[in-house]
Amino acid sequence: MLSLDTIDSEQNLSNYLQTFRAFIKKVSAIGIQRIIFTSSLSIFGSSTEREIIESTSLQPSTLLAKCKAVSEKIVEEECLSNVTFSIIRLPSILGPGTSTYIEGELNQIVNNAIKNNHLLINSGFTAYPYIHVEDIVDFYLFLLNQSDNRINNQKYNVGYGQIADTE
Repeated sequence: MLSLDTIDSEQNLSNYLQTFRAFIKKVSAIGIQRIIFTSSLSIFGSSTEREIIESTSLQPSTLLAKCKAVSEKIVEEECLSNVTFSIIRLPSILGPGTSTYIEGELNQIVNNAIKNNHLLINSGFTAYPYIHVEDIVDFYLFLLNQSDNRINNQKYNVGYGQIADTE
């Protein structure tokens, strides 16, 4: 079985996208009426735009980001005529988990604050967009309670931008 974790080459990407297209076609053919596809803000790559909006051009710079961008197109192509669909682009996700593995600048800052009871932000820190898992759940519930004509063929960037420590 192919999963996003196995996309480490163009060949694996191609295989994944073929499988994904077949899956979306099948979902469409069996009468599924609504799809909410979860993508990633990483599809914008290193955009120089100050504000990234849903129509900002995609510049995926990694295989995973490229996979998400092409997967969005597949959902659009295969669902356009008979399935209500929305595309949600998420930033990095925060929230409770079972792992004790801490990586990334933000997680190190939070972990340090919890352990040492003070907040220390290193010079040069760049804050990327994050969202808490509970906020994601609230957004999905909001979408599920909307009429089809309000959310069909819509893209939603849930969080955007980055802030340097100089701002």
